[in-house]
Amino acid sequence: MVAHVLKYQWATTLAPFRKGAKASERVGLIGILLMALFLGGTYFAYVLSSGQLSVDLRGATVTTAGASLIVFWIALPVLFSAQPIYTDPSRYAIFPRRARELMPAFVTTSLLGLGGVIALLVAASHVLVWNSVGTIAVAVVGVLLGWAGAVIASNLVLAAISAVMAKRRFREAMTVLVVLVFFGVGIRMQFGVTADATTNAVPVSAGKIIGWTPLGWAWSMPWEAARGLWLLVIVKLVLALAGLVLMVWAWQAIVDHRLVSPTGDGGGAEKVKAESRIDRMFPATPTGAIAGRTLRYMKRDPRMMSLLLNTFLIPILGMIPTFINGGDEIRNPHAVLVFTAAPFMAMLCAIPLYAGSLISYDGTALWHHIEASVTGAQDRRGRAVAYLVVTMPIGVLLAVAMVWRVGRWELLPVVVAEACGALMLSIGIGSWIGVVSPMRVPESRKGGGFNSGSGSSAGAGCLGGFIGMVAGLITAIPIIALVVVVGVTHAAQWSIWLTFVAGLGWSFLMLHVGIIVGGRRLDRSWDEVLKRITPIA
Repeated sequence: MVAHVLKYQWATTLAPFRKGAKASERVGLIGILLMALFLGGTYFAYVLSSGQLSVDLRGATVTTAGASLIVFWIALPVLFSAQPIYTDPSRYAIFPRRARELMPAFVTTSLLGLGGVIALLVAASHVLVWNSVGTIAVAVVGVLLGWAGAVIASNLVLAAISAVMAKRRFREAMTVLVVLVFFGVGIRMQFGVTADATTNAVPVSAGKIIGWTPLGWAWSMPWEAARGLWLLVIVKLVLALAGLVLMVWAWQAIVDHRLVSPTGDGGGAEKVKAESRIDRMFPATPTGAIAGRTLRYMKRDPRMMSLLLNTFLIPILGMIPTFINGGDEIRNPHAVLVFTAAPFMAMLCAIPLYAGSLISYDGTALWHHIEASVTGAQDRRGRAVAYLVVTMPIGVLLAVAMVWRVGRWELLPVVVAEACGALMLSIGIGSWIGVVSPMRVPESRKGGGFNSGSGSSAGAGCLGGFIGMVAGLITAIPIIALVVVVGVTHAAQWSIWLTFVAGLGWSFLMLHVGIIVGGRRLDRSWDEVLKRITPIA
């Protein structure tokens, strides 16, 4: 059984590279591999750099790094509510198998899957930082124990909280939390720019404390060996082995329980009102109805809430470095124009994908538009209006905040034109991309985007994001030229108001063109779009 499950896992993982696979699936897998290469390479380089430190600093650094690897491996699937299909007991409940028969397949598949192999390659960096033969041998054992502990602990936690993960409230909280976590990490990295980083070493006292926790038992073994404390090596070896056995036993107990009581989806009830303020905001037309329904989705669906958060995390993260470290340098006239334009250019490269994905959240409900004979332009315009109603006020506030930071209030019309122009251009491009390259998103009841059936969605997302980035830069050329005119004329009043009027006019024109062109394409391909956004059962 072990061989069958492992073979099926790798066949599914590598399916995008088979003949006949969609290009979007291939691009998605390549994107995931490149992201893993970047994160793993960064970790590998960090651990390897500690090889030049003293024994104690090196030991503390690699021990803390190993413990952080375990935490990362546990936290990431939980944050994304991702239960691997190959180790999900509910999928085996209909077969006459006991937990003790399934566990060898579960453990082997977890360790030798794509994620496990990547984790092992990354963890190998812990071997290369030591010099003596004895320490290297201990490091090899420690790496194997630490790697196995990280992967098994991740699966144990997922199995233990699977019943909670099935509840919608938990998924809603995790969806928003994962966005805020990455946002907080981004801000912390920006604050770190000002730090006086003379060494990347972890304090020895902190490393010793972590080394005596379950997170650090295996990773700190070579450190103890390098200091000649072989008794402590044996103690930590026994503790690490015992912890590993205990986790496998606990995992088996949970699997045994889940086989006879598989978890179902959580449900909930909500009071439905006859009319709301959203209904009164828009006229009783197909466009108004679609705009109102999209706004309600944005309010209730955690997936769309995270999409809206992502819309403004990009410009905010782009603003923070200059807010923190800019000083008086950003008051230079030309630096001001670069500072105020850069975050919105970044937003222009990313938001077309978000705006284009709005139709994907309808899933099978898109059939109601087809049945009601809604035109493509009405569909595109309704979603665009809803997105602008939410994002435009926040965009203006960001523009005001940036002008306040640089203290050049005469440039407010230019920055407002950049903010609103970036939004309108992005939504215009997204109105076309959402039809040309629609992507499948996971159902709300199934949690995050790392569940089964999301591979082609990742590929379509990568392809759509690339197209949107290129189209965004091309359509922004007139606005960039207007901003350059403002700089060349030293912020003359006529150039400022020319940029404001012409920039908004051009952006509105591109928004209209995107809606019309995307609508005509949608009129010709309703059935194809519905097929491509329908979630896989």
